[in-house]
Amino acid sequence: SERIKRSGVAGAHLKEATAINGSLLALGKVVRALATGARAHVPYRDSKLTQLLEGSVGGNSRCTMLVCVSPAADSLGESIAALEFASRAMRVKCTPTVNMGGFGADWEIRLSLQQQAASQAAEQALAAQAAAEAQLEELRDEARQA
Repeated sequence: SERIKRSGVAGAHLKEATAINGSLLALGKVVRALATGARAHVPYRDSKLTQLLEGSVGGNSRCTMLVCVSPAADSLGESIAALEFASRAMRVKCTPTVNMGGFGADWEIRLSLQQQAASQAAEQALAAQAAAEAQLEELRDEARQA
């Protein structure tokens, strides 16, 4: 987060810092709701950031979050808050699964076509390799006769 008093921002930068802090606060609320298991209402709609991350945080995917802390003594409060957030984020349970089903016959047809195309490409590569080897052998024969 951005400490507005400490950074001394003003004008457009102040408005941007306020929006960033609001989004990070909303992300903290989402992580808290997911970590405590209160999935009855997870406030994803509180900010655009949480709306974008809805499929990643607590969704059907693996998610990695990096939390930065500072070794400076005057940043101790912020570092502790960041580590507490990281501790809550670690308690969020995700169960990612491979999304292979649900596409019906279209998915199976696409897979079959891809397999056929890969098989044809492999056959063409083998044929090209055989033709190249035959040409090489002809050139060797010509070189021996010369």
